[in-house]
Amino acid sequence: MRAMLQGPSKPETDKDPAKASQSPKSPNSAAVPKAVGGVVSYTLRAILRAFLAVIGAILIAISVPVAIVTPVIPVGLPLGILGVVLLGRNSDFGRRWMEGFMQRYPKVERLAPNWLMKLVFGREKQEMIEEAQIEAAAEALEDATPAKDDQETSSR
Repeated sequence: MRAMLQGPSKPETDKDPAKASQSPKSPNSAAVPKAVGGVVSYTLRAILRAFLAVIGAILIAISVPVAIVTPVIPVGLPLGILGVVLLGRNSDFGRRWMEGFMQRYPKVERLAPNWLMKLVFGREKQEMIEEAQIEAAAEALEDATPAKDDQETSSR
């Protein structure tokens, strides 16, 4: 009875100061900064990706003249590779354009090393994928067909 007359009791303080400092003042106060922070970080990431894609396109464009100007020291090739990586990883349009280009000209994909394909597109080269599929089909076929020795013994 005495507890009801005294009113609400004081909240018990946690002995852990980290838990005590995390208690929000109002139930909605924690949700607002996260939502605003999420929008801001998403916007900043989108701006950064667009900036990196533009830098990649510029590097691709200047890699050819740089390669012509410096024929002894291969500076243009690393610039071009860096530009392709930046454009392919940060731009959906750039990735689609490069995928379409490689479908039209399969020799380009054959010339590209596998590490570059993984870096730019996040996948293996098409040749390696096809080889893996052929190997898997051959193994499945071997498992499905009995060996000749088994056939000979079963017919006797």
